[in-house]
Amino acid sequence: MKDVRSTVMQLSGRWGNTCYNMLCLAVEAARGLPREEFQMKRIWSAVREATGKSPETISRALTRAATDIWERGNRELLMAIFARTLTKAPTAKALVYTLAEYVKPSLDYRCFSEPRSGQYGLLVRLDCEPVAMTAPFSANRADVEKLAAQLTVQQRPLAEFRLQFLSGEIPGVLPEQTGEWTKQDDET
Repeated sequence: MKDVRSTVMQLSGRWGNTCYNMLCLAVEAARGLPREEFQMKRIWSAVREATGKSPETISRALTRAATDIWERGNRELLMAIFARTLTKAPTAKALVYTLAEYVKPSLDYRCFSEPRSGQYGLLVRLDCEPVAMTAPFSANRADVEKLAAQLTVQQRPLAEFRLQFLSGEIPGVLPEQTGEWTKQDDET
């Protein structure tokens, strides 16, 4: 998993500015939020709890960090993190959101086959390490691979996927087909 502080340090090239500490706190707060709930007022609230600073001070510090990274930082890494060419400095909100997505652990769903039954199931990996596996539930490999690709894009939390899988709420998986759930690390 990518570390927030080391990523910010690689971007900025220095660590002395208070704005970088606030940026790290903001990215940590954003990393814990679902994409649809990403709002700067929630980020400011989390940073305020940690620092005691006002939302205005936090906002200025984040803007200063974004500007400083743009003017003096590693622009090549910044564009790699944004996965596009930037023509102007990113906003504080865009920087926080993009860094949070960049350092967020990623779930990877893969199709696996069970040779004895000839059926296919899902293997779930977190940052390339296997963390969970379903029982084989379908004889159609293409459908399971399509489902794995959709789940990888959606990046549902593992606990949410587990509940939806076992209850049959995932399209193409009937409750009587789900079988057992093998748990290696269910706290993700």
